[in-house]
Amino acid sequence: MKNVCSHCGAVIENGSKICTNCGRMVSGADIQGKGQERQFSSFGGAQGNVPGAGNRARTTYAAQRSAKQMKAPTQNYGQNAKRRQIDPGYDPVKQAAKQKVPFVTNETSGKEKNRSTVRPLLAALVKVALAAAVLYIAFAFVMVMLVRTAGYDFKLAEGVALPCDSYGEAFDNYFEDGKWRYSLKGNKVTFTGTDKDGKEYDITFGKKDGKTVVKRMLIDKKLISEDKIMDIYVMGMFMSEKT
Repeated sequence: MKNVCSHCGAVIENGSKICTNCGRMVSGADIQGKGQERQFSSFGGAQGNVPGAGNRARTTYAAQRSAKQMKAPTQNYGQNAKRRQIDPGYDPVKQAAKQKVPFVTNETSGKEKNRSTVRPLLAALVKVALAAAVLYIAFAFVMVMLVRTAGYDFKLAEGVALPCDSYGEAFDNYFEDGKWRYSLKGNKVTFTGTDKDGKEYDITFGKKDGKTVVKRMLIDKKLISEDKIMDIYVMGMFMSEKT
């Protein structure tokens, strides 16, 4: 009958004092007959009520473990070392793009929160400013056109007619160049131009008895008396013909 080691279960030659498999010293008490060979688990440990069942055979992997690992194995114990390393080239954004899914992160900063409040406010202010500018330009254009197309009754003798019927037509014929403007301050329309003799005019329009009239006129920065503006200067402009 062959003898077996009680530690690892290997066959021991008769008379041998050392197990050639596990290297342990064996005695008569450590030797079991083959018919009484213990059952061993996958780790070489004895099972059942066989003497020395608490012992475990020393495997190649277990032999390389330190005492600290044996007492408190880590979460990476048993994993391949290359598998535990983080790929330095891994990019979650690129990975999400490859998988055609949005990359979402819950991390936010205070700057993002401030931008989310300031940007809509700035956009609203810009829209209001643009709308106000458009309305002002449109209103100014309408006011200038109302004056340009307006006429004046000079109380002429019956059968006498003037060549021009409106301020716009009269000024176009009388002045070499000129510019119409609308001023929100005072809600007034003005005209500045130069006549054929090189004199500079600064004219301000207003209302009198419900009619559009020239309220103020400067010629070469000299103020003209109001009672002479319409019946002398402005009527002379209405009498001008286009050359």
